[in-house]
Amino acid sequence: MDEYLFDIFKNQYYTQLAIIETLIAQLDSKTTYKQNVDQLFRIFHNFKSSTTYLGLDTMKELIEEVENVLEVLRTENGPAKKEILQWFDSLVSHLFCWRDELENDIQALSKAPNTLLNKIRFVPSKMKVEDTLKTLNILYIDANKKRSKKLIGLLNSLFIDINHRASLDDVQKFDTSQICILYIESEALQDIKIYQERLPNTQFIVVVNKITERIRSKLMLQGIASFIEASHLEKNLMRELYNITSSYFSGRKILISNEKIYKFIQSLEPLPSSISKIQAICNDEDSSIHQLIQVVQEDPILTSSILNATKSPIYGLKNIKAIHQAVSIFGKKTIQSIVFSGLSKNIGTFELDPYCMNEEMFSRTVALRLTLMLQWYTQVSPYALSLLSLSAVLGNIGQILLSKEIQERGEKDHFIRESVLYGFQTAEENIFHTNTTSISSDILNYWKLDSELVDSIKYSDRPYEAPKDIQAYCIANYIVFNTVLLDGTIVQEISEDILSVMKKEKLDPSALEKAIQYIKEK
Repeated sequence: MDEYLFDIFKNQYYTQLAIIETLIAQLDSKTTYKQNVDQLFRIFHNFKSSTTYLGLDTMKELIEEVENVLEVLRTENGPAKKEILQWFDSLVSHLFCWRDELENDIQALSKAPNTLLNKIRFVPSKMKVEDTLKTLNILYIDANKKRSKKLIGLLNSLFIDINHRASLDDVQKFDTSQICILYIESEALQDIKIYQERLPNTQFIVVVNKITERIRSKLMLQGIASFIEASHLEKNLMRELYNITSSYFSGRKILISNEKIYKFIQSLEPLPSSISKIQAICNDEDSSIHQLIQVVQEDPILTSSILNATKSPIYGLKNIKAIHQAVSIFGKKTIQSIVFSGLSKNIGTFELDPYCMNEEMFSRTVALRLTLMLQWYTQVSPYALSLLSLSAVLGNIGQILLSKEIQERGEKDHFIRESVLYGFQTAEENIFHTNTTSISSDILNYWKLDSELVDSIKYSDRPYEAPKDIQAYCIANYIVFNTVLLDGTIVQEISEDILSVMKKEKLDPSALEKAIQYIKEK
């Protein structure tokens, strides 16, 4: 390294730090936002050139990330959102840490924390997931040559050019892979931290021979949300690749961490065994209504919920006093939906003040969405209702967690103002860079519910980004969720966006109109 040039760089760095700190502190001002972002961009662009020339790779890595963030912020009008400001605060702290190291002549600068390098991702927001996936660098680490050859052949035959390495030792120091498929033995899970440190900008899909609850917990607490049991690798890999690309490389910034959601789920009551039994019976075409009645009768809480449902004007039933009568009249699909709509009770008491709702209104929204789905989709594809009836009642369960988060962060008034102006979903995304359906799908995934159900909710706000085999489910959810809104409001008329989707999918709007009229009358 040229010591003379290095000394010049250090002096510039010390001088610019105070300017950077001042400019960042003013990013919450709309008046000076654009000029401050432009000036920051020029400073970090110059830093990138200097660190590249001097070979300061540790510093260059973070500075490139900062430049990418600023490049996107230059397209916005400001002021910067709270999450962006928090990220910049962490950045400034680390820049000052480097200043202290440089002043003490420490050559090996400390590595930037993963929270700075991994928290924000930007790609063109209109790009489809499968197109985005084609642009990503995929790394596959597996010492088993035979297994590797088979998987690489499968991925290459689809559309992915995959880079294979037998171990971490074979991975280049500054590997630029965005996704790593890591095959690891269960006894070596503690080594994942080493992989994460070596590949700080990479999202991991971990493959393990067998996933027990203990292994699941270990992975989650290490920040690994995507993992597959080896025996299901071929079946589930494309799903995980889609999901990870959608979450981290689609222009959406997911800021409620998986670890936080996992801790939230861990605090809930476990799902009653009767729910699992009911799901198995309802999904088995050969099972009988009598078997379903027997399971329901064994659970007094479920019995009470089903009998209460008969009194709802939505179902239009009268004088039903016996549970066997109610189950027989409702049938498997409706019983399954009523049972699953009660999952919110497993969360205990909850408040939805930011949404101007209470528990009764939440339950009403669930019932309205279910009724609309049943009335409408019976005319489209009755077979699909075994899944869609569940998505209708579970699509808003993430609202409970977001409501908690809004209140814990003191954002209630801000959220209400945003939702009045732009609607709930836009308010969620503006403040938290995520939304109810995304959090709902994460919660249901941790509860180990069917992957098609989980993904049909996950992609319901962007159905054409979903894998082809579940797009019809996602489109149905998109239509129902945007007809009965989060607060239970039923739209006065079908929106142009929905009509456009229905036209594209050759769906008859009159069937939906009749279903909407039905629930309005009820």
